[in-house]
Amino acid sequence: MPYRLNNIFNSSSPKYIFRLVCLTILILLCGCRDNTKNTPVKTIANQSPAQNYPRKPVFVGPVSDGVRSGLHWHATPETILADYGYEEVEYFVDGTASNLGREWGFLGSTTDAGPAPETTAPYRVVLVVHKPIDPGRYNGIVITEWANVSAQQNLIPLWDGAHQYLMRNGYAYIDISVQKQGIDGAPTAMAFWDPVRYGTLSHPGDNYAADIYAQIVSALRHADPAIFGLDPLASLEPEVFLGFGNSQSCSTMVPFINFVHSDYAFFDAILMNACNPAELDKSIVKVMWVNTGKEVIDGAEQAADEDLYVHWEISGAAHGNNDVLSYGLLNRVSHDTSSVYGMPAQPNSYDYATEYQYGEVGPGKCPASNFLPSRYVYGIAVQNTVTWAKSDLRPPSAERLVLADDLGFFVNDEDGNPIGGYRLPIIDVPVARYISDTTCTDGATLPLLPTRLAELYSSHADYVAQLQSATDQAVKNRFLLPEDACLLMRRAIASGIGGVDHVVENIPQCNELTFKEVSRP
Repeated sequence: MPYRLNNIFNSSSPKYIFRLVCLTILILLCGCRDNTKNTPVKTIANQSPAQNYPRKPVFVGPVSDGVRSGLHWHATPETILADYGYEEVEYFVDGTASNLGREWGFLGSTTDAGPAPETTAPYRVVLVVHKPIDPGRYNGIVITEWANVSAQQNLIPLWDGAHQYLMRNGYAYIDISVQKQGIDGAPTAMAFWDPVRYGTLSHPGDNYAADIYAQIVSALRHADPAIFGLDPLASLEPEVFLGFGNSQSCSTMVPFINFVHSDYAFFDAILMNACNPAELDKSIVKVMWVNTGKEVIDGAEQAADEDLYVHWEISGAAHGNNDVLSYGLLNRVSHDTSSVYGMPAQPNSYDYATEYQYGEVGPGKCPASNFLPSRYVYGIAVQNTVTWAKSDLRPPSAERLVLADDLGFFVNDEDGNPIGGYRLPIIDVPVARYISDTTCTDGATLPLLPTRLAELYSSHADYVAQLQSATDQAVKNRFLLPEDACLLMRRAIASGIGGVDHVVENIPQCNELTFKEVSRP
């Protein structure tokens, strides 16, 4: 039910004391560990450790060559990988999947996974491992993203939106293609895009997707080459596994959590983005849920925080955003889509300085036009989820967005941005209106008029000072990473918002950085 004007703040649900006591006893008495990777196995309630999952896949690869670029579908330009000392390695995964005795629905996008006769079928799908070349830079965290197939091809929004953060901080990120539309179920699927590289791929249908995902995550978490053929993470020592789903794949992961993760502890925590949490069983695994204004306007549950559930709603954010969409479209070296869309190959370049604006440069219209920097939200959301997975320190609670009673639109402040919600500093110290509740999925950005900017900021130094104060508070509240605070403030100083007076850079968060992330804004 939407939060109204008189119910802005989070409400807390009853504590599940019995479940927490059981968890404590299990941890103390069991102390289960993976014998191959020495990775702690964390279980909740009656979950079995993931290595007990009955069906085992086989990893094949690395995969190379092809008639396109010789690189995989999601290839990041080598210049960017080199900046961070990263590599991307693609593998096929072979196995036999079960429908788990359920009818999972079209694209697996419904939680109505009713009983059905159990069937099995062979498969060959794909995963790509993005990891530091130097194992010494690895931070011990694995994130697996269930690839989104809304566009009838594999999309990986977390990598598109947070690749700098992930590489800057040494994550192992793995995108897993487990749905038919991304494998061989559409003209835009990999098997048709490059039949030389991907012609042997085979997917039996999305009724088998949940089991395929479960098999792969279990094998990655407890890889024994004698069983699984090889270990894609052989040079690394994972400590924590996170899951991620966005939009369509967020919806598919709801029944996965409810009906599969309920029995096996695949993840230490899961980050979900941009779908409706109404049917999620919020007592199975730690879940951080991050929605945009578009989902709220469309009726997504504004769920209360619970013991194992934290819910954010981003003020000003659209379902699609410039960070994810522009990078995904412009920065894929392998996106020669000529035989798919009649389009030329996309350029092997990406202008971070221009594309990563937050509205201080100019307006944005559909498509890919909401300039609210979702990369900052992804970064802090991942970091808070990791911290929660490793400890009892929960992500901070955030207000809910406020809807006008029975009217289906937001209550906005005088500059047109929604009241309430998780708020980046640029919402409270604005230069633009960020629109999410439009017929365009990608929203819009409308810079404030010069007369309004003059009312808000007496000089450029005044604007920078106000934004620095809001940024300091966001970092203190764990709503913004220090490294992103540094990058945001550098853009603000370079913007000229408020006047032409010169401001000398003196950003506390920049002085604290120890990694080389200074060249890309």
